[in-house]
Amino acid sequence: MPLNNKTVFLSLLWAFYTSFAWGQATLKGSVWANEDNKKIPLNGATVYWSGKPQMAVSTGIDGLFSIKRQPADSSLIVSFVGYSTDTLMVMASIKTIDVLLLPDAKSLEGVVVNAKTAQSDAIERKEQITLQDLRKAACCNLAESFETNATVDVSSMDALTGTKQLRMLGLDGVYTQILTENVPSLRGLAARSGLKMIPGPWIKAIDITKGVGSVVYGYESLAGQMNINLYAPEHIEKLHLNGYMSLGRAEANATYSYNFSKKFSATTMAHLSSNYWRQDKNNDGFYDVPIGSQYNVIQRFRFQTDRFVSQTLIHGILDNNQSGDIRAFESGASADEVYHVDLKQKRLQVFSKNAILSKKSEEQSLGIIASGTWHYSENSFGKRRFDAEQSTAMLNVIFQTCFGRGKLLRLGASAMRDNLGQILFGDSMMISLDRLEQVAGVFGEFTRSTDRYGMVLGLRTDYHNLKGLIWTPRLHFRYNLNAQNTLLFTAGRGFRYANLLADNMSYLISGRKVILPENPLLEEDAWNFGANWTHTFVFNSDSKSAKLTIDFYHTRFSSQAVLDIETKQLLRIYALSGLSRANSLQMNLDMKLHPRFGVALAYKYYDLLTTYRDAGRRELPFVAPHRALINLAYTSQNRRWLYDLTLNGYNSKRLPLSAEHTSPERSPAFVLMSAQATRKFRGNLEIYVGGENLLNVMQHDLIVASERPFSQDFDAARVWGPNMGAMVYVGVRWTLTRHTDETDECH
Repeated sequence: MPLNNKTVFLSLLWAFYTSFAWGQATLKGSVWANEDNKKIPLNGATVYWSGKPQMAVSTGIDGLFSIKRQPADSSLIVSFVGYSTDTLMVMASIKTIDVLLLPDAKSLEGVVVNAKTAQSDAIERKEQITLQDLRKAACCNLAESFETNATVDVSSMDALTGTKQLRMLGLDGVYTQILTENVPSLRGLAARSGLKMIPGPWIKAIDITKGVGSVVYGYESLAGQMNINLYAPEHIEKLHLNGYMSLGRAEANATYSYNFSKKFSATTMAHLSSNYWRQDKNNDGFYDVPIGSQYNVIQRFRFQTDRFVSQTLIHGILDNNQSGDIRAFESGASADEVYHVDLKQKRLQVFSKNAILSKKSEEQSLGIIASGTWHYSENSFGKRRFDAEQSTAMLNVIFQTCFGRGKLLRLGASAMRDNLGQILFGDSMMISLDRLEQVAGVFGEFTRSTDRYGMVLGLRTDYHNLKGLIWTPRLHFRYNLNAQNTLLFTAGRGFRYANLLADNMSYLISGRKVILPENPLLEEDAWNFGANWTHTFVFNSDSKSAKLTIDFYHTRFSSQAVLDIETKQLLRIYALSGLSRANSLQMNLDMKLHPRFGVALAYKYYDLLTTYRDAGRRELPFVAPHRALINLAYTSQNRRWLYDLTLNGYNSKRLPLSAEHTSPERSPAFVLMSAQATRKFRGNLEIYVGGENLLNVMQHDLIVASERPFSQDFDAARVWGPNMGAMVYVGVRWTLTRHTDETDECH
């Protein structure tokens, strides 16, 4: 089709444009380090073309890589933790290349030790949990992928369902927008249950933005934004297998990429997991973890010509679990006789991304993201039943243009239709909540970046059928004081509607009387302000490096749905009337004491206050005001053995009143320790052995009034610590990379 300079083209996502390959040749090479005058291959080094980090490939155990060529002379960027990032101009005539990386303190300008990266030229406060970081622990699913990360807190929400809760800046995970490859995904019903619906072995990297995110993806980011990158057909891995087993739990994962032709490729990801051991370590008559299984499949396709790229992803999940009173399984008693918990989830998500690229220029592009999601949840807790269904359709159109050095403008429009139904019945009550949201909006985002400063200024305006106009301004600013010091500032607004039952499902596993407002349409509106200082230390020794980062964020709610369990036997949710704010202070010190030994230290302080109707202003329950993290990582000289040790310390948490706890209480402080050893073999085979909660910390009084499960005193959500003791696991990974001709076809 004929094109001219003013023509713009259809695409799925502007961010994916940087990952589109242009030529048909492949550049092959190797990445090495020099240790004790010996040439050592670097396994896991990152290689990508300048401006196209999403096309990055990783070196194998032999240090070799293969990457799709660019159409002309291009800059190749090679990086590895603890070494200076190297940028090489690769002439179009070069077919192979060998890269020698040198340890350098200044390498931390671009890479934070311990595989958590934060670029000094980044305008937003971002971190990346890389593949190497994810493999430091079992990381069976998304909720378990933050064990070595200090920014994201993960905790159990109740004693019976295994539901995990994320926290950023001290705030509930529902205030963090979670994207899958820049498509809003885990929201609504999936904000809780969806955390275990993305298996860890499928994840290539997790990008975390603290504070408000980009306006391009909506207005629902109040505390942060998280983007999950999955295995894709364009990656160098052809087949990746992962198996995991611990006492009572087994998982199997497979990722396979294949080509139908030079233009059409696909990736299939399959996951099967099972919890089969019925255990009751604290002897309260209830199982510590639910038993059940999950079937999880993703099928994604990629079609590409010289100027057209199309990507489609289909994700289906079946998740069934049971828990509760031991007698429910041993005697087959009915729910009227013993307390039985049954959890069933069905979910289907489809999104499509397409792009037509200009013949003459990459400076302008037009993108479209289209997605649809259906989620059904069927749950029973004793005599209570909670069912919910959600269907969502989204469309996002983004126009992007670059003009001049370091100037980028994005304009766009979006639309969303979200239909959510929730019903809770039993215990002589019936609560039905239905909400239909229809939203249309426009947005603009301007980026200006120089060596000294950078700025991202965004504004979006949405018309909501229930709210009317919603204005969402956001600003990110960077200023480099010098080569060692960088300041970042952020400010912006976020908005969402609370899902009164789905957001608080774990608290329904109790005998508390549920009291909701007459108008259940509760808005949550907050402003977030943040500042960051990053200092890079310079040492005389090239083998040592360190970076210090200090963050402070303040979030203030003008409206919020308040969960009130401050009165025994009552669960009340109502609109905020008074102060609700969160202050978060975090300090990280990442050190490379030796090219093969890294230390990460972190401290975090939360000051979280909410105004309750009867109790007044109080600290949020179940959140430790102080948290500390220590992570030690060591790699053997031959790069075949990797050792990781992580300590997470929590001080006491405020606990709400209950039938058996009638005076204010705090939990004890505790420390969690985990460790893992990985052995790498030739042929990209890895075997890992590890342990979690190795100090055997347990909360023994997990359930209040466990002997009276049908009374109003019963409460399974008064959880402050681990519900299981020490756990040991073993796993295996094997990766088959592509041959040159296969890589050529796929890209």
